[in-house]
Amino acid sequence: MGSVKRKYMAEMIRLRKQLKKPVANVLQLMDIGFSDEEFCNKFAYCYEYLWTDIIKTYMSYRDMDKRRRKIGLKLKYKFPNPKPYLCFVAFHGMKRVRKQHQARQVMPDMERAQLEALYRSKSDKKMAGRKAKREYNMRYVQTVTPYYTNYLEKEYFRIKHNKPSDVTQRYIMLLEAARYKCEKTKALLYKVNASERNYNLRFFAFQTLQRWGEEVKLGKNRKGKKHLGDTEHFSKIDTPAELLNLIYNLQMEQNKVYDVFVSHSYKDNERILDMKMMLNTDGLNVYIDWVCDRNALHRSMTNKDTAKVLAERLNNSSVLLYVYTNGSAHSQWSPWELGLFHASGKPIFVLVDTENKEDMPAYLDLYPRAVIQDGVVVQGTDKKPLSSFIKRISNINKNK
Repeated sequence: MGSVKRKYMAEMIRLRKQLKKPVANVLQLMDIGFSDEEFCNKFAYCYEYLWTDIIKTYMSYRDMDKRRRKIGLKLKYKFPNPKPYLCFVAFHGMKRVRKQHQARQVMPDMERAQLEALYRSKSDKKMAGRKAKREYNMRYVQTVTPYYTNYLEKEYFRIKHNKPSDVTQRYIMLLEAARYKCEKTKALLYKVNASERNYNLRFFAFQTLQRWGEEVKLGKNRKGKKHLGDTEHFSKIDTPAELLNLIYNLQMEQNKVYDVFVSHSYKDNERILDMKMMLNTDGLNVYIDWVCDRNALHRSMTNKDTAKVLAERLNNSSVLLYVYTNGSAHSQWSPWELGLFHASGKPIFVLVDTENKEDMPAYLDLYPRAVIQDGVVVQGTDKKPLSSFIKRISNINKNK
């Protein structure tokens, strides 16, 4: 038996052990004459987190088999659909309980209702914990598809073929993909996890997918002779100077165009993250320094290279959204960003997110307003989504 098959069997054993007690608990709650369908529905209600795990496991192995079929290999896993699988795991238990039901051995209704409520309560807590963790992991990720995502995949595998020892360049492609959760970046990360011989790159792709909530297995190590680039470690981009060097010399960086540059105070980080989600929902690629370049633009290392990086990002952005709050009123960077962008002649919108408007600089009245309405950033004059205006401007800039 191959190592992959052994891992698969071991996971199936772990999953069955994990389901053993919950299955027995749910069977206690079933009415006389229950069907397989009713059992599965009750299980999904009482143990939603486990039911979700079964579905994710099924989808994961189904997708792996699809990829094998696509390249002409035989199906290896054939994990059954969730409901038949759950019934298979519970087969002997259901047989025993149905025999008890024939003898009218059933738990009292009140006790069953109390246990069902208890199981559901525990499941809700588990699901809430998972949701909170998933949301935390997605704080620095955008949920849009940048127009240059096709370039990422082509460039990654071009470098892998032509410069196999250049692990850092491939890492930079993956790092960019990890900033955007969309179908194209997921496809790239899955390919890297499945085919990359360099463990460090493969593990980075695996961890990214895992943080995104994907049900993914770490790709296996390749046997045989090591090739050039298989064992090298990539160099991280940890300083403004290193990032600036990439911006000046890497084609991918020169291809970037952000739809909107959000100028703000870091003191307002939570509301800025909410705004990122709003703008992403409208399909806009947003630039926020401590989100998009958080690996290199550390507050503790702010210097002239930081300013140069921000100038480049401003230059590659279509519209500036200036968020005025009590925090930005005392920001050193926001007025500088506003002045630099004003000089470019490109559109600027001001979103006032404070009730204290007495000290607001008069020069902000030069620019049209944006407001948040029903969870959408809209233009203050006609209340149309700001995204419609920004997308039109962005398309013009991309086609220049």
